[in-house]
Formats: sequence, structure tokens, C-alpha cells
Amino acid sequence: MPDQRKKLRQKQHRVDTSKGLVLGASEFGGDVASVAKNAVLGAIEAAKEIGVSAEEAASAAATGAIEAAQKIGGETGAAIRKAVTGTIGGIKVVIKSPFKKKK
Repeated sequence: MPDQRKKLRQKQHRVDTSKGLVLGASEFGGDVASVAKNAVLGAIEAAKEIGVSAEEAASAAATGAIEAAQKIGGETGAAIRKAVTGTIGGIKVVIKSPFKKKK
């Protein structure tokens, strides 16, 4: 069970970091979509370096960016969602519920 808790903490750190970066960029008028995508790329590279799942890291970082997008809203929020969807850095980013785009 300790390994499971550690994984959950790591995931939450990725979510929080990505969310904070995107919200900070928004607050200072930065390119939030670029920051969101780069947060996912950074999570992928860090995961590869420390030997954890790049897919899970990408998903967590994308989740944080989308949480920020929900706070920001409007066209900016849509641009963030688009920036973290699809394949990034060779990794298919899977957005987990409740953030999946409605069809």
C-alpha cells in the first residue's frame, strides 16, 4: 500500500504543478496554451529520467492544465484543452474523466 500512496502523491504533484504553471501564466498574460503543452512535455521527460510511466505523467500534467482551463474559461480555456490533447512528445495523452470532451 505505501507504493500506491507514493504513486498517488506523485500524480497529485504533477497535477498541481501543471495547474499552477498555467494559472500563473494566465495571471501574467503569458501564452497559457504553450505553458500547458510544455508542462506536459516536462512531465514526460521527468518521468523518463526517473523511470516512471510517461503516459501517466502526461495524463496527470494534462489534467492539471485542464483544471486551470476550467478556472480560466472562455477561448483561453479551449486553447489549453486543445494544447494538451493528442500526442505530445511521442506520448498519447489520455484525458481521464471528468475532463473528457463531450461529443
